[in-house]
Amino acid sequence: MSVVEEATSTGQLDILKVLLDEENRSREAARLWKYDGSYIIMGWRGNDMTLAVMNGHSDVVRWLFEHTSDRRRNGVGALICAAGRGNLPIVQLLIPRHPWIDRHFLANRAATAGHLELLQWIVEHVLDGEKNCVRLSGRHLNVNKWLVASNLECDAEQAFQEACEEGHLPIVKWLTDYCASTENFFSCAKAENAFYGAVYNGHLEVVKWLIKRGFSVRRTGDVIYAAARRGHLEVVKYLHTQNFKADHRYTLEKAAKTGRLALVQWLWTQFKGDRRLI
Repeated sequence: MSVVEEATSTGQLDILKVLLDEENRSREAARLWKYDGSYIIMGWRGNDMTLAVMNGHSDVVRWLFEHTSDRRRNGVGALICAAGRGNLPIVQLLIPRHPWIDRHFLANRAATAGHLELLQWIVEHVLDGEKNCVRLSGRHLNVNKWLVASNLECDAEQAFQEACEEGHLPIVKWLTDYCASTENFFSCAKAENAFYGAVYNGHLEVVKWLIKRGFSVRRTGDVIYAAARRGHLEVVKYLHTQNFKADHRYTLEKAAKTGRLALVQWLWTQFKGDRRLI
């Protein structure tokens, strides 16, 4: 990183002021003496402002905004970072300088991170009354409820997969009910991928809920192999109670290869009568 970026990342406003003073002094000397040599140019560019936003130094962001040029700066990156961190005052400050920014991306950034107040402001002041243009969240139920109530929601499938993969059961339940009216949703590829993600990450309660609601999986063996490879013993046990079929030897190989001792012992106890096991 440049000297300026190092200073902005840790909020060293006094140092930044000194650097700007030195730059201005050098520029003025060059003008007065009319020499062709270069003057000092500090690194007011790149990710200097983004780093300040990322580390919560709003005073530095405002100072950069008021006293330095955006010409070589990643201002859009700073704005997106502010949206992701729910920094409404900084978003309000930077938006006028970047009117061409993808406003849907900005709204989705706020929604994904669960910043409802910021999202509401973006909807009111940036989206110009558009509807059904913000993706539902796989992490924040309050955001989802507000989006649906405001007729702004879209793309529930991505949120559903995210919620399953991360084990957010209340959101999985809510999205399951929301998606229930979608034809064949419980057997579509995206729903199957979401189920696979829940198994892979060992979210047993999510797995139970999905099976209870009738989710169907074509590749039952792949699901068990994934759970075995990750060592999710309770998930493997439950899937067997639900008649998920898999090659016992291959399951044992996956568990053994990744050092899942408890799972290896259970598989051996359950299926040692299978001559193909070894």
